[in-house]
Formats: sequence, structure tokens, C-alpha cells
Amino acid sequence: MKRIIPFRWLRILIWLFIVLAIIWTVVWFVASSWLDNRVTSLTTFLEDRGTSIECANRSVTGFPFSMKVNCEAISVETVRGTERADAGAVSTGANILEPDVLVTQLQSPFVTYVGGKKLQANWSRLQTKIDGNLQGGIDGVELGGSRIKIKRDKVDLSFKSQFARMNPVSWNKKVDEKSTSLRLSIVAKQFEMKIADGVSAPPMDIRGVATLQDGYLDMVDRRLTMHALLADGAKIRLSNLLLSFAGGGQLGFSGPITLSKNGLISGKVRMGITESKSVAAWARQIHPNLEQVVAGLGQAASGMGKPLKIAGKEMRTISVKIKRGEVRLGFIKLGKIPRLQFNQ
Repeated sequence: MKRIIPFRWLRILIWLFIVLAIIWTVVWFVASSWLDNRVTSLTTFLEDRGTSIECANRSVTGFPFSMKVNCEAISVETVRGTERADAGAVSTGANILEPDVLVTQLQSPFVTYVGGKKLQANWSRLQTKIDGNLQGGIDGVELGGSRIKIKRDKVDLSFKSQFARMNPVSWNKKVDEKSTSLRLSIVAKQFEMKIADGVSAPPMDIRGVATLQDGYLDMVDRRLTMHALLADGAKIRLSNLLLSFAGGGQLGFSGPITLSKNGLISGKVRMGITESKSVAAWARQIHPNLEQVVAGLGQAASGMGKPLKIAGKEMRTISVKIKRGEVRLGFIKLGKIPRLQFNQ
């Protein structure tokens, strides 16, 4: 026999729910007012230290289960006016189920000026997630978006979709050390690059994992930007980097590389090729001479390559040495990687 809740108890439960709802409403609006004041204090603090932030028609929304700070448009500029960034509407906040996860959604267009050069970006969707912890650190940062187009100077980049995650790790897994390095995982669909003078890289898919030595320490503790960090030189370990092309061809890379302060790359990596004709056809669209290089690497890999699994794909790989940008396969010079410029 089912037990029926007496009407008196049901009425008590209803009133209890109403009281809790009223208390929660008061708490939420008091907290939203506190948050709005904290944002004002933060912008004042940053302005006193040389960075001005303008948030158009700022508001706090999300009642009842989340809290978000919204701007109809946002601008960030240094007091000296040497660096500036403008973007569309932005919304950032967290919900009650994941209070340690900060979610930010940003609308395009995005325009910034660094060193007098303009960078412009547009997208249909862009969202970031920051996973915090009770110690005040960051467990991970995620960036996801679709139909992204970036233009800077004479270079155009585009992605159909892109997902990236950064999280702190130990550089030496065999030693119990603090997680000061930074691991980057990325998946990009239909990545395409166009450069002035008719040079372009046809669409390809990218999947990779790389670790930047002391990257977490430099970016989080020392507050260095990625641009400043790379400009000062860096040591990077490619765990998996897989490029996929139309026709089924793939290029895989795995191994440590070093980026010097003058922008030259050195290292020793394993490189593998599958369906070399497809990869060569992709390379031909960049430069006719590159097709011959790729074809030669494909023959070398198939003839004397060692099996290695890269990003879940097993392929035959060969060892390629890079010294100050010069790429060699044994005694054979394959080409030279241009100097990377981070100070311009």
C-alpha cells in the first residue's frame, strides 16, 4: 500500500521551497552586484598599470544557475597606444555545476595592432574554457571554434573547425617534478594558408601534441605571452604531429626541436609518409621543387624506414636532422626552414 504524504507536509515543503528560492534570489543578486564592482576595480587596477579596457554596456546575467559578465563590444589598449585589440560582444562566466570552469564566448570581428601591423580575424563560433583549481592555478585551457579566418600583413589563414587544449605537465616523466611545462593538443580541420605572391598551402587536416619546456612556468607564473616566450627561444617536444591531405596522404613527425633566440630551428625528428603521391601532389601546389623533395622522402621512408605509431597511425619513418634551419637526411641536404620572426 502506497504511503500518501499528508497535505500539511506537502504545504510545508512548498513553503520551504519558496523561502529557499527567495534566499537564493537575494544571494544571486548580491553576488552579481559584488562581481560587477570587482570588474570595475580590476579595470581600474589594470589602467593604473598601463592597460585600458573598455566594456560597452556591461551587464551581469545568468540567473538563476550561472553568472556571466557581458560586454556588447570590448577594446583593450596600452596607455602608450602601441598595442590595441578590438572585438565584438563577449560573455564570460561560470555555472553552479562547474564553478571552477570559466567559459568565455567571443564574437567577431577581432582586430589588433602589434608593432604597427594589423591582424584581423573572423569566425562563426569561438569559445574558451579555463579549468581552475583550489590552489589558484590552472589545470587546463581549451579553445574551440569554427569557420575561423585570420589575416595578418600578407598571410591568410583559415580553419573549418579547430580545437586546442593546453595543460601543465612534467617535462621528464621519469622524475617526480613539478608540472612546469606546457602541453598543447590541437585538432584542426581544413587548415589552409595563403601568402602573397601566389604561394599557398592547400587544405589539410592537422592533429598533434607538443610539449613546451617550462611553458606553464613562463606563461602563468612569469606572465609572459606566447609571442615573448618564443622570441626568447624555446625547447619543444613533438609527441605526435600528423598532417592529412586529400587523396589519403599523410605526413607524420615526432621528436624534440629547439627554437633559438634568432628564430632558427634545430633538432632530430622521425618523419613518416603514407600515400606519398598524394603528399607530393599537395606539395606541388606550394612549389614545384617541393614535390621532388617529398617524393624522395617517400621513397626513403618506404625503403629503409622504421615503423612508428604517430597520432594513432602506424607508418614507416626516417630520421631527419635539422641544424639552424638546414634540413638533412644523412649527408643529403633537403632544404632550409626560413628564420621565424617573433620580434616584428
